This record gives sequence, structure tokens and C-alpha cells, in this order.
Amino acid sequence: MIATLLVAALCPQDLGQAVTDQVAAGNFTRALETSSLASASERAYLLTWTRHQAGDLTGAIEVAREGLAENPEDPLLLEQASYLCTSLLLGAEAEGYAETLVAMGHSFGADRLTEARSVLAVESAVAEALVRVRWLIAGVGAVACVLIAYGVLGRSPRQAARSSRAQR
Repeated sequence: MIATLLVAALCPQDLGQAVTDQVAAGNFTRALETSSLASASERAYLLTWTRHQAGDLTGAIEVAREGLAENPEDPLLLEQASYLCTSLLLGAEAEGYAETLVAMGHSFGADRLTEARSVLAVESAVAEALVRVRWLIAGVGAVACVLIAYGVLGRSPRQAARSSRAQR
């Protein structure tokens, strides 16, 4: 922590590089500490990026949302939020961030929008498949009920007719 404070005091403009180096070394705890020393706008970006690199996508999107609540037009946070939401299969939210990027003329806005819409298409296809699966399960259940009913009754109607003829 003391080394982090020294970096911040001596080279505040180099915090981003310090965080990058710490993440590259796998020292995510120190990178989060260093990130917290940055200015408000840079802090949200660095914390989001560090959590993402550490594999904490849920934590990263939470930090990005908080940062965007304070600064809704931060292009770096918008891009990260769109990317993270796409990774987490949150298509509608990703699309919203990407549309804002496109409206701002951001260079990656169109790419993020395409990715978000691809996730939305997959979400739609999965929802349609789930409806079909539910119908299929209901059909199989109905057939199973009929088979069980015949088993419980002991004989099918044809078997009952044959056995009554045989008894005569």
C-alpha cells in the first residue's frame, strides 16, 4: 500500500500504467488499491478494467454502472459497460450503452452495437426454443399419463375385449 501511495504522490498521471503493470503481474489487490487513488472519472474506469481482468465481470459491471450514474457520457466506461454486458448476456443493457456510443460518434460504437444486437438475437432464439421445449415436455407428460393410466387399469380396452371373448 505504501508503494501505491508513493506512485500516486509522485506520478498521478501514471496511475493507469501502474494499474496496468500490477494487473499484468497478477497483483489485482494492489491494482484495485492503486485504482482507488485516481480521479473520480479515471477511478471508475480503472476499477472496472481491473475487476474485468481479474475475472469479476459482475463486480466490474457494478462499478461501471456506478461510474456511469455519475458521468453518463464517459466513452471509456460506456464501451466497457457495453462489452461487459455483452459478455454477461445482458443484451438490452449492452445495446443501450452501445447506442449512446454510436450517438457520440465513438469509433467502437458500431462494433459494440452489432455485438449487443447479436446477443439480443440469441436471447430471442433461446426464448423461442424454451417455449418449444415446454410444449414438448407437456406432450411427453401427456403420453406418460396415458401409459400410466393403462398400466394402472391393468389392461388396454383391446386387451379387455379379447379376454372377455376368450372367456365365453
